Amino acid sequence: PKPEQPKPEQPKPEQPKPEPEHPSDHHVVKPGYHASGIVETRQVVSSLYFVQRNLEVQRQLLDVAASQADCASFGADGMCVKAQADLRFRGGEVQYRVPAASLTVAYQFYPQWRLGLSAMAADMHIKDANGGRITQQAPAFTLFTGYGNAGEAGWKAYAGVTLLNAGMDIERAYHNGDAREIGYGHTRTRAYDVNLSGGYTFTPYAHVQLTPYLAVGYHSLRWNGYDEADNSVFAAHFDGLRSKVTSAALGVAMQWQVSARSSLGLDISVEKNIKQHNSRAVASVLGGFAGLASQYQVPDVDDVMPHVEASYTFAADKHQAVSLSAGYQDIGFGSGEGNVGLTYRIAF
Repeated sequence: PKPEQPKPEQPKPEQPKPEPEHPSDHHVVKPGYHASGIVETRQVVSSLYFVQRNLEVQRQLLDVAASQADCASFGADGMCVKAQADLRFRGGEVQYRVPAASLTVAYQFYPQWRLGLSAMAADMHIKDANGGRITQQAPAFTLFTGYGNAGEAGWKAYAGVTLLNAGMDIERAYHNGDAREIGYGHTRTRAYDVNLSGGYTFTPYAHVQLTPYLAVGYHSLRWNGYDEADNSVFAAHFDGLRSKVTSAALGVAMQWQVSARSSLGLDISVEKNIKQHNSRAVASVLGGFAGLASQYQVPDVDDVMPHVEASYTFAADKHQAVSLSAGYQDIGFGSGEGNVGLTYRIAF
């Protein structure tokens, strides 16, 4: 009898390739790699996703600094000084808290026209669910000019430029088996924000003022590339990148004079990014060996983002006032941002 011929091996069914956790927000260079027992590409990419999201958070915080700079109540000498402290916070997947303080000085050099400078110091703390952290002590400076005094009817206009140049410490968290590892890095961000707005104030009812307004902003942010410290098991390298965003906001501000010294305010607006150019960069672990590399970028935010803020102002006299404020802002992904603030203003 003829010897039995060995049966040809049946082809094994293809195993499904692991997909990144957020496929719509970044692109994995080689998603098929899965190192057993050492590190998963999916985990590395997830930690890089946290870093990329924070670039968008930082851009929006700079926009906040620009929008808060103005001071438009003047005394006989044409001076307005404003001191402000506020806290911005967010929960959810990417959490942060940003206490900040600012000082603004403005001079009325011609009737209705003003020129001013504002300095803000923010202490940013951002973290994710894995334990990754980003911290930055960021000074920002705003030079602005404007037309139209606060509390008076008529046309209003504002133009301001905000600059930021500050270092940033980054702890990128990921899992090596059952152990959590931290990649330590330091980089620098350089950014500027141009803000233009215009509106018209009128009095539809006694003691009530309304100001419909339109604002346009241009935001440019540069993130330097960096290498994580060698004490990380899977140290990563991040290329630098650039983000340029043009946005527009439409809103209405209301002031209601409750009594001779007290007033309530409400500001409601919607914002939309109308042009976005966010460059891509590569983040790699072990030099990209065996597919441990990912493209990342500041994510495009296409949502219409609502914003609402309420305030209470008490005027000690015709020159001094204290305001309390609280608000909410949609930032285009996840849960929105809350804020509370305290402002003291003096005119002389």
